[in-house]
Amino acid sequence: MLDTKNYKMKRPKDGYNSAEERAMSQWSDVSEYEVFFKNKKIGLIFKNTSGYDGDWTWIIDFDGLDRKPKGSSERRKDALDDLIYEHQKIRRYS
Repeated sequence: MLDTKNYKMKRPKDGYNSAEERAMSQWSDVSEYEVFFKNKKIGLIFKNTSGYDGDWTWIIDFDGLDRKPKGSSERRKDALDDLIYEHQKIRRYS
């Protein structure tokens, strides 16, 4: 069971503030979320428009990582769960 209580997924501060910006992102099929752990940004989840791996791509990206784990899932919720699982593995073995 994943411990998700310290994780949050939010829209970026820029690009989604006005109704026009939200309409443009919906029209262009671009969707992006930032993922935070204890209020520190640790990664991104975004809509994969190429569609060859899955609908949602996730990437862990924060200072101190030599590599950036990433993957994709069919659903946004599954992408978040996968990102959390990988982040917890990194924290456990660091």
